[in-house]
Amino acid sequence: NSSGGTTAMTPIADVTTTPLPEIPIGESVTIARVDTGSAERLRWLADAGLVPGACVTMLDHQPFNGPVTVSLNGGRRVIGRELAVQLLCTRTD
Repeated sequence: NSSGGTTAMTPIADVTTTPLPEIPIGESVTIARVDTGSAERLRWLADAGLVPGACVTMLDHQPFNGPVTVSLNGGRRVIGRELAVQLLCTRTD
């Protein structure tokens, strides 16, 4: 029975994530998880390199729920807001 004493080891699931559109311009983050079960969306994100573990830098937010632009591996990616909110990110220190 392993009760108590192990609370110092926080599971990785407790890491605070932030939806990509909420990341300030100029900030770099790591994609922690993708909050969609849609195979079509997952395939598009994988083809774009927007997968868990990828590090991206926010370049631009368009107003009125418009797309966001990030840099990834030296390239630029424009992501529609509806899809971008499903990219849950952790801040890289």
